[in-house]
Amino acid sequence: MLKIGEFIYPWGSGHYSRMMRLNEVLGDHVYEKFEIHFSSKDHVYEKLLEKFPDQKEKIHEILMPTPIDGKLAPVSQCL
Repeated sequence: MLKIGEFIYPWGSGHYSRMMRLNEVLGDHVYEKFEIHFSSKDHVYEKLLEKFPDQKEKIHEILMPTPIDGKLAPVSQCL
């Protein structure tokens, strides 16, 4: 089984919207069985939990640097 990791930027909702659209059509282009794991923080993390309540084990909250709050650890330090 393929595991696909989606990192969704929390800098607004545009990236979240595009990634959800990608998920809708991914099965049309990937012919192997797959599962998607999401990584984000803040409001996007909360949206993912609401949208996929039965897949909480595949939704990961991570710290990442942002243009607003560069104090958080780089992604590589959070894995």
